[in-house]
Amino acid sequence: RWRRTQASSSRRSAAERKPGQIIPVAESFHAQASRRQIRLPKDSEYNCFKIGALFVGTTLLTACGGNEPRFAPGTGPSEAQILLNRTNAYEATFDWVAQMSQSGNAAMANATGRATFSGAGALIVNPTIINGQIAFAEAILLGDADVAVNFKTDTLSGIVTNMYGIDGNENVDTYSGTITISNGIIGAGGANNIDADFSGTVRGNNDVISVRGEMEGDFYGNPSVRAFDLGGVGTSTIRGFSGTSILGVTAERD
Repeated sequence: RWRRTQASSSRRSAAERKPGQIIPVAESFHAQASRRQIRLPKDSEYNCFKIGALFVGTTLLTACGGNEPRFAPGTGPSEAQILLNRTNAYEATFDWVAQMSQSGNAAMANATGRATFSGAGALIVNPTIINGQIAFAEAILLGDADVAVNFKTDTLSGIVTNMYGIDGNENVDTYSGTITISNGIIGAGGANNIDADFSGTVRGNNDVISVRGEMEGDFYGNPSVRAFDLGGVGTSTIRGFSGTSILGVTAERD
C-alpha cells in the first residue's frame, strides 16, 4: 500500500476534523513549477471540495454567457450551464453534510449490512502551497462519487467518474477515466473513522493526469449514519511534471 510521508504525525483526531478539511501534510510535498497554473483565491484553505466548486463554478458562470474561458471541441455555453448545475448540486451536498455532527459510537454500532453512498469528488492537481494555503493548481476537476460500504466487514470501495473541470489556462472540458477508491477500512482510528487509498488516470483538455494517494475521513449523522467525508494527499503526473494531488469526496447515503 502506498504511504505518504509524515502521515502519522500529521493526522488529526476525529474531534478536530470537519468535512472538507484536508490534512496539511501537503506542505511536505514540493510541486514542480509549470507555466500553466490556475491562481486560486487568496483565502483558500485545505478544503478541497469548496475550492474546486468555487473556482470551477465561477469559471462556468462566466462561460454560460459565451465569454472566456475557451471550450474544448463540442463544449460551449449550453454545456457549461449543465456543468454549472452539477457544480451547484455538488456544493449543496457538501453544505448539507457540513452541518452534520460526526456519527457517534451508537450510530456506528447500529450501522449493519451494506449501504451505498453517492455524492461528489473534487481533485486538485499539482497545487502550490504558500503559507499553509493552496495558491495555484495545474487543474481542478469535479465528478460523481459512488461508494459501497459494508458495515459488517468494515470495508469501503468506490469510484469518482464522469469528471469535468478546467486546466491551467482555464480551458473547460470533460474528462474520461476513473479515480478508484480502494482498500477502505472503517474503524482503524475510531469507530466512525475511514482510511482508504485512491488512484487513477483521467484524460481531458489534451492532458493525461495520473494520481495516487491515501485518504482519511469520517461518517456523519446521528442517530444513524447519513453521510461521509474523505480527503487526502498523493502524487500526480501531468504533461511530464511530477507533483501533488489532493482528492476530496463527500457523499450521502442513498
